[in-house]
Amino acid sequence: MEENKKVGMPFGKKIQIGNYFVLKYMKTLTRKELMALRASSGAAVYAKQRGIDLTRGGVPYIKVFTRGGDWELHFGCNATMFYYIDSRFVGDQLSDDNYKALYSLFLLFYGDTTIMGDGQYIDAKGRLLKEYLERTKAPKETPESKAEDDAILEDVKKMEEARANIVAMGKAAVETDAKASGTVAEKKTTKKKGGKHGK
Repeated sequence: MEENKKVGMPFGKKIQIGNYFVLKYMKTLTRKELMALRASSGAAVYAKQRGIDLTRGGVPYIKVFTRGGDWELHFGCNATMFYYIDSRFVGDQLSDDNYKALYSLFLLFYGDTTIMGDGQYIDAKGRLLKEYLERTKAPKETPESKAEDDAILEDVKKMEEARANIVAMGKAAVETDAKASGTVAEKKTTKKKGGKHGK
């Protein structure tokens, strides 16, 4: 790779990685979205390093999408994943290791966002996420990062509760159907017996 090439993807060039494409582009944001982005230290650092003015019409994003265009993800320059993907590139070039790393990551994204799974699968994902967040907590976490982690953990807890409610509703529906079927059969039997007694 040439030394004069800067680390990071070129803007506007669609690059293929396996069955996926990745594209860095500039996105127009609302005033509120832009204010939130400017408040993000990650976005400010990225913009300063690359001489980008964070205006409403010029915010860097990375898009990952399938060849067929039926699935896509977008990461703004305030997201960790934006930096991870962008830093694998030197211009439009990727080393073999970086190509494999991104391809594996995109496969994971795709599976994670398109496969619902059963209760056991969702429970396992929730536990793994919770364990990961607990492992990666910094010894000296700021109030902002703690609040962010707490919000994510709360979302995971709500997801687990929602899944438990869905499972409980399913069981209740099965039991109600079974009882209803049993009651109908019971009534038929009672009527038949009553008929015999009447004769």
